[in-house]
Amino acid sequence: ISQLSSISGDVIESQRVKLLHFRGIWSIVLVFNGSICMLLPQLITGLYGYNYEPAIPLAWVHLWLTGIICISNSLSQYLLADGKTGRLFKANSIGIIATAIIAYLFIPSHNALGYLVAQIIGHLLILVDILHVAFFSKVSKPDMALVRNFCILTIFVFGWTLTMLYVETSQLIRMSTAATSAVFIIAILFLTGLHPSEKLALRKKIMKTSLP
Repeated sequence: ISQLSSISGDVIESQRVKLLHFRGIWSIVLVFNGSICMLLPQLITGLYGYNYEPAIPLAWVHLWLTGIICISNSLSQYLLADGKTGRLFKANSIGIIATAIIAYLFIPSHNALGYLVAQIIGHLLILVDILHVAFFSKVSKPDMALVRNFCILTIFVFGWTLTMLYVETSQLIRMSTAATSAVFIIAILFLTGLHPSEKLALRKKIMKTSLP
């Protein structure tokens, strides 16, 4: 927050630092969630036995909920640095009210899963509102394209991990798929989630560290 506050007067530099930090957090969430969610069936049944299979979808939802909260918290720092605490309060109020209403409707029929789904929807509303205030009102077209790419990749990873949650495979195949998926996500992030100048700088760093 201190770094963001120190450059808040420079709009261009402030947006650059915000987006770089934001994309970094988002990338970590995607790679982590994409890998762990793929391994959930083996992790839970291997640790606790097949009697705990009902916990698999709960753990999957909770992992994505944690990812959304992580991204929202990083965005909240930008609003705090800009002094927009009122908008932050408004966004959180909307999320809390939505969570309470949806939980009231979903818990009787879906129990704990209904509560987690209600939390995901509530935090998604918070995320969208904060994202709009932090970026969408003043972001450039190239940066908006990067955010769009991240959204598309997130939807893909979300759907892919949900599909694999119910596909029965051997432990070796699932671990191989998880590793391949992590490499694929990193590659897509490099191709679509970085500016050309950032790609060039990253290549130079890699080449520099690889030289004896």
